[in-house]
Amino acid sequence: MKSLGFTFDEKILHQMSLEAFFDEFPTVDALEIAPDDTILTKNDYKKIISYTKDHNYHVPYFASKMKYDFSNESYKRDYTKFLSIIEYLRQYSVKTPSMVLHG
Repeated sequence: MKSLGFTFDEKILHQMSLEAFFDEFPTVDALEIAPDDTILTKNDYKKIISYTKDHNYHVPYFASKMKYDFSNESYKRDYTKFLSIIEYLRQYSVKTPSMVLHG
């Protein structure tokens, strides 16, 4: 079975609206988003996840880029924020969220 996924980059919204982007966007099986409420509102991310049947969460840019020392206070703060955004969005999703970490 073939599936097609896409990583969503909010920079596209400097060129067009969210609705216009998805009007031109091909149908995909999954979407990867890095929710950052300093870039878009939670309601905007809610709209984004409504466009696909499956989605994953990528660690956003605001998360500290250290050596994955999850005991570090910056990591705790950033990942708590990240997980709280995911928790907010879960109510609009029918699946258990997956988090993508690239080493």
